Amino acid sequence: MGYTNKWQQNVAFTDEQWAELSDYVRKLRKPKGVRWEIDDDCPSPHIYVQGAKYEDHEGFYLYKTPDERYYFCKTNRKPYDKTVWAILQKASSIGSNFWIAHD
Repeated sequence: MGYTNKWQQNVAFTDEQWAELSDYVRKLRKPKGVRWEIDDDCPSPHIYVQGAKYEDHEGFYLYKTPDERYYFCKTNRKPYDKTVWAILQKASSIGSNFWIAHD
């Protein structure tokens, strides 16, 4: 079983919180090969992070407005894991009722 990041998002980010989180992600140092996108112009604004190869475990999605309450992403401690965890820590510090954990 791989390394898993878990989070529970009970309420949507406000526009101000989402802008702060998006700005934070844009300023993060990208590890070599890690890909990400911040899509604010679609019906479901989100942040997406993936490892160097599509076959690298699971892609990470964080939505402005959650459609579920509980999420997880298995990263198996690949290089993109640190990026995912940094985003979750920031989201937890600015989001309302946002819980994070990893094993």
